[in-house]
Amino acid sequence: MEHITIPASCRHVRLVDHNQQNIGFYSYEAYLQYITLAPQQHHLDYRESGDILVDCENPVLGKTDGPIVINTRPVSQSFTFTRRLLEEGFRVLVAPASRTAPLSAEHQLPAALQCLGNYSHILLTSREGVEHLARMLVMANMDAASAPPVLAIGQGTRQACEARNLRVEYVADTSEAAAFARELCQHYKPSNSRFLLARGAGGREILPDTLRHHGFAVEELHLYHSEGIAHPGEFLQRTVDRKPDFVVFTSSFAAGYFLDRVRDSGILWQVPIITIGPPTTATVKQRGYQILAQAATFDTDGLLSTLHEYTAK
Repeated sequence: MEHITIPASCRHVRLVDHNQQNIGFYSYEAYLQYITLAPQQHHLDYRESGDILVDCENPVLGKTDGPIVINTRPVSQSFTFTRRLLEEGFRVLVAPASRTAPLSAEHQLPAALQCLGNYSHILLTSREGVEHLARMLVMANMDAASAPPVLAIGQGTRQACEARNLRVEYVADTSEAAAFARELCQHYKPSNSRFLLARGAGGREILPDTLRHHGFAVEELHLYHSEGIAHPGEFLQRTVDRKPDFVVFTSSFAAGYFLDRVRDSGILWQVPIITIGPPTTATVKQRGYQILAQAATFDTDGLLSTLHEYTAK
């Protein structure tokens, strides 16, 4: 039997993927650390036995005396943000609140993908959208470089596009949908634009509605859907008992699902909450919780700045 121990100080290590059926975990915390460091295994379920057993040096990543942050970002983004937190002196409890799953099977390519050349641009608003679009292009035997140019929200989305050989024509520094729509209205004309908005199902309608209001043709391609990760009540209670300094929510879905689990488990939640932007803040308040702060800029840089600001107080 093979044993794997995840080091508490890991920053740049990504674990080797193993056969999903052969992996067991000594603790739920080890399971969450593993799917964070091996995100290709994001659909792996928690099991207590297997040919490979995974343990962790410490449920809290990082060996500094820094503040403890609960990172609830989705599995696909968890490691990137965890690494940044560790590099900036924080300790991290990984508790991804969600993961994504594709909507289309390999034999069911969306019609929009089959007539991709009819669009002037593809709108991408997240790394997940980029990854799932790239996956579908491969399934359809399409060359990413020959796809219409991309209009992207944020530098993270741009970087993901470039890694997948998608051409990026315009990048908005904002990560807020209404601001992105306003920028596009300033830089492009409805008369020669036909946008394909490629994103997850259930997204807010403010971006396509604003563009349509200004005369743009917008069609949507739903690439994936989000699935909540139902953390056991015992894990959530242990998390609270470790007296973390902050919990960070970066989406409305994550905040709602995570806090619903807390409520259903009967846990008194007093960990200060920091959100990435207004929609997430609204969801937290709808659940009956208050926030400590909202990021000044609605991206991970803004979150980190806010964390440092409140750490210094």
